[in-house]
Amino acid sequence: MHPSDNSVIRTIKCDLGDKTIGSSIVIKDNFTFGIRESSNSSNQADCYKDRDEIDSNRQGCDFWCTLGDPSVKLFVEYELDEREGCAGASATMTFQEGLIVKFLGSMEVVQSHSNILREQRHKVADLINENYSDSEIEMRRIITKQGTVIRQMKNGDRQLLFANGNFSIYNAQENTWTKTKNSGERVVHKVDSESGKITSAETIEPLIVNESIDPETNTNVIIRSDGVIIIYYNDGSTLTLHNDSTQILKVVEQNITDIIVEKDTFCPVKIRYNAVKFRAQNIIGLGGTNALMGIDDIMERTYDGYVIETHLPDKTTVESFREKQQLEGYNNFSDNVIHIIRRHDFSAIKVKQDGEVVVITSNERAMLNDIGYQHQLGKDKDYFFEFFGLDSDRRSGVYTIDVKQGFLKTTDGESNNFVVYPNGESIERLSVSFNLDETADSLSRKKPNSPRNLPDGEFVEEECKFLVPPKSILEPRLFFIKNDESGVEF
Repeated sequence: MHPSDNSVIRTIKCDLGDKTIGSSIVIKDNFTFGIRESSNSSNQADCYKDRDEIDSNRQGCDFWCTLGDPSVKLFVEYELDEREGCAGASATMTFQEGLIVKFLGSMEVVQSHSNILREQRHKVADLINENYSDSEIEMRRIITKQGTVIRQMKNGDRQLLFANGNFSIYNAQENTWTKTKNSGERVVHKVDSESGKITSAETIEPLIVNESIDPETNTNVIIRSDGVIIIYYNDGSTLTLHNDSTQILKVVEQNITDIIVEKDTFCPVKIRYNAVKFRAQNIIGLGGTNALMGIDDIMERTYDGYVIETHLPDKTTVESFREKQQLEGYNNFSDNVIHIIRRHDFSAIKVKQDGEVVVITSNERAMLNDIGYQHQLGKDKDYFFEFFGLDSDRRSGVYTIDVKQGFLKTTDGESNNFVVYPNGESIERLSVSFNLDETADSLSRKKPNSPRNLPDGEFVEEECKFLVPPKSILEPRLFFIKNDESGVEF
């Protein structure tokens, strides 16, 4: 399929015995993306029989995208998390360096390294005679919106690094939690293996703590014997250096708190918290009335006052926040965590917890700006309306994917509709002119209710794909280009 926005949609459907395998590929500017059948659901081809309507009975799908650079990939899937409010779409990004970053519906950021990169580092450690035990090998780390770092080790142990210098470690073999306060006090909690509740608590010998104050800057430095360093600055900010080289900077200014978490080979994460927005609990209005709210500061759209900024190695920034929006009916709202992926070439992707994914390439964003407010890219507003406006109002070249219901769709500049399903099925509704004044009335209202009782005039056929296509949709042409810049058309 060839929409008029110069993109190409290709669907593939294969039958292997009683099993149907489908896939789709969309080439749009420098993006290559598509959907495939979800790995969390079974193959049920019967749910695609009624292809004229998009309903909740369809199985989900997984969305994948190559973001310009072939080494940078995005993967979105719909997950069922047992924790309350955490189920929904999650976004995972991978990079050539082996870094894997996952954004969850709980606003947690999970970072890990590929097995190949981890093995290479172990080989380097062996060459310099640094042998690491399984309790020292970090498999992944989770950063919460409170700024706490959860390290999951290879042997099953877990470590909690807090912004105020507190430190907790879980011993998987002994089933105990050892909690260390920033003052050096330590308590060991015994945990019941079945219920997970604490059965006993024992105070053990505290750590040695050394404290010194700089007389010029009035900076207070605390050094513990476990290698943790806590620095209290004169302006009220705090810098905590944990023994694994994780740095947590906390800055408090009136009602705004910023927490920055950094560590070598991992992405820096910035947590922004606004106490005023937390108390206000802002609710977005019905439909697209507040589509441009938050264009200058995404904090304006938040419901709980938290915004998580993740800065990726390719200069991509991901903003995660919680949004609550009014729906039709009395006391009816939608509550979702949204991830906005902003790339350095001004392309942008929105991933919503309910399964919606919106893709806008850099060229498409520039075109939206040219026909809209015409601001400088980076300060433009039109792409923001496509993200948070109504689905039916999205312009040509903007792709919408729903990984929960399982479809990909777009509408080009001539009102041609294209819908793709993960099993290889597709719908192509071509808009054909019947010399009707569509500006005075909608095309759907001109259609008669029944072909048996036709009024005077034209009748619009339901299956528009069998009609003559518009002139702008051309048959594909194949060229072979040689190294001497000559070519031939097949």
